[in-house]
Amino acid sequence: MATTLSATSVGATGATLNGNVTANGLSTTAWFEWGTDPTMATYRSTPTQAAGSGTTSQLVSFPLSGLSMGMTYYFRIAASNGSGTTRGIRHRISLPERRRWRRPCRRHRLERLEPP
Repeated sequence: MATTLSATSVGATGATLNGNVTANGLSTTAWFEWGTDPTMATYRSTPTQAAGSGTTSQLVSFPLSGLSMGMTYYFRIAASNGSGTTRGIRHRISLPERRRWRRPCRRHRLERLEPP
C-alpha cells in the first residue's frame, strides 16, 4: 500500500516529497513520480529506496531541487514488491513566483513591483 503525503519544505526551487509505504511482509522498494503534467501521463522518477519488508507503514521522503519558480508540479508515491506495483494519489506543489524589486531612493528601501 502506498499513500502520498503533502510535500514539506516547499521553497522557491525545491520541496521534499513524502509518502507512506506498507510492505505487507514483502521486500519493497518505493520511489516518487513527479512532473508538470497534471494527468501524470508523463513524469520523471526519483531513485528507488528500500521500504523494508514489515507490516507497518514506513515514511519515505525525497528532496527535489532545481525546480522552476512559479511552476506547479504534481507528484505521487509508488511502491513495488512481489505482489505488484501500487501508486498513491496525485498531490500538487505550487512554487512561489519570482518577485521583482526596485530601489526607489537613496535609502535603498525595497518596493514590490508585483502583487504578492
